[in-house]
Amino acid sequence: MSECFMNAICRWMCAVALGAAPMAAAQDERDPSKIGFVRFMSVVSPGEGNTFFEVDGKSLWKKGYKLGQRTGGIGMEQGAHEFVVKKTGCNPAKRKIDIAAGQTQTLVAYAEADLDDLGEIIGWNLRLARLGQNTPESGFWVTLISFCREKELPLEVFEGMSEKTIKAAVPRLKAKRFQIGSGEVRAIVSHKGERLLTLKAQDRGNYVVMVFENEKGEKEALSFFDPKFIIAN
Repeated sequence: MSECFMNAICRWMCAVALGAAPMAAAQDERDPSKIGFVRFMSVVSPGEGNTFFEVDGKSLWKKGYKLGQRTGGIGMEQGAHEFVVKKTGCNPAKRKIDIAAGQTQTLVAYAEADLDDLGEIIGWNLRLARLGQNTPESGFWVTLISFCREKELPLEVFEGMSEKTIKAAVPRLKAKRFQIGSGEVRAIVSHKGERLLTLKAQDRGNYVVMVFENEKGEKEALSFFDPKFIIAN
């Protein structure tokens, strides 16, 4: 291998290193006190394929997200950002949301039926719900949110440690929360006798349960832990 060729390779590697350094420095220069977080979830059952999220014109994940899939908290600079959600066979949704520093916004993509004058479904419109946060409280809490078609969804939470049962009619796109214990919690969430999921809680805070429908119209649920309390918005 010639000396000229080796020198050219060395110059190229130095140029790449010098070019990458400002990018890394720019990322490190972000002030942590001005960073907020966004968690994305998809409960879109109509349409074909996966659901895609865009933030300020950039794709969040090119492969998209399956039904019931969610992300962790993604750091973003505080201020207004434009969020777009897309899925084949559905009309896209666009929403501008302010991200507050030190807070976590949960954004949930779901679908609303587009009806004709006779009440027949002629299409689907995507929506992007924002779940805000409240000030934390003590103890173990569960927040129930329904993205199902019913105006009110009957749910039951059985806490095994205390053998306490909570029955609730959860309005669509609204949050209902209950304290479920003061110590370690083992809770079963069910709908009309069918178990949707089991919560195993060891850390004090808020356990969010979102109920939605799959492609067959069957009820499913996903959950996540949040140290603060959720308000549907």
